[in-house]
Amino acid sequence: MHRIDARWAAIAIFFLLLDALLIGIFKAGSDLAPLWVAGRLAFDSPSLLYDFEFIAKAQETLVGAVDFHPFVYPPTALLLVALVSWIPFGLSRWLVALASLAWLAWASRKSGTDPWLVLLAPPVVIAAIVGQTSLLVIGLVVLALANLDENERKAGVLLAVAALIKPTLLVLAPVGLVAGRHWSALGTAVLTGLAGIALSMLLFGFQPWLDWLQALPRFQQLFADYPPLVRNAVSPYAAALRLGVESQAIIAIGGVIAVLFTWLAFSRPSDPATRSAIVMGGALLLTPYAMNYELAVFAPALLALPREQMRNVILAALWGFSLFLNAGVIGLLIAYLGFAAILLAKKPPVDRGIDVPAG
Repeated sequence: MHRIDARWAAIAIFFLLLDALLIGIFKAGSDLAPLWVAGRLAFDSPSLLYDFEFIAKAQETLVGAVDFHPFVYPPTALLLVALVSWIPFGLSRWLVALASLAWLAWASRKSGTDPWLVLLAPPVVIAAIVGQTSLLVIGLVVLALANLDENERKAGVLLAVAALIKPTLLVLAPVGLVAGRHWSALGTAVLTGLAGIALSMLLFGFQPWLDWLQALPRFQQLFADYPPLVRNAVSPYAAALRLGVESQAIIAIGGVIAVLFTWLAFSRPSDPATRSAIVMGGALLLTPYAMNYELAVFAPALLALPREQMRNVILAALWGFSLFLNAGVIGLLIAYLGFAAILLAKKPPVDRGIDVPAG
């Protein structure tokens, strides 16, 4: 573990100042509300799960009028949110925020990263305030990759659970597992995923899956037509939309880059935190829709870089501050390219006491 030094103490203070601004900008529980409503509908009215207007109307008693917060998670996410919806919303938003932060802190420590600075990072704080599932998923991925070399089956289960909740952040995980020849992890992940899908069909029926697939293009079009969301998105595709350019070629280019660096990260020795940044950060390069809080995927790896190097301090500061300039895509690119440079240099950023096989 790192000791706290002056440079990173300054980053912590900088993050705290930014966090103080976030409290007044983001509405508490705004992203949890559609999940909570969906959890209530899951058993009794599953046909309404992907009715965007109904979901928006149902949230008004929870967080007031909402502009654009539909439920677009896959039906497997209901296995989690249906449980949360049994708790009164006012209490659940606090429990979800605190539990998510505690989980990410624990997972970061288990992977060899100091958690104290991770929890102060503005993207992490945003995700906690609005009640995002991203922190849960990030923790699952970081912990899975920390166990990948010693316990592949455990890693496969954790990756599958993360994918069942938020598949967009895990689209590159199979590439990494194949590149590293982690066949046991891949097989376990597939079996766990199929079991989760089967359980969701057993509990909620087959129709929600059809409704979800039909909802995805509707959601994407609504996103592209809604400027406030586009401004706060971090993907290169969204940045192009802000400039009046809508091209699938941007996603294709991002996909090629992401696949290449994911393959590189898993085919040679790399520490778990860096692999998590490459896998989930790469997913943000190729997804059309990714909001500013998704920059939290870099927190465990970025804030564990060698603290004696000033460039790492500057990188962390720019990454956190980019959110306040509606320039989250800049934060994404500088963080991702930073880890890509580490991979090209063929050396992990720091020894965190984790043994990595040399082949």
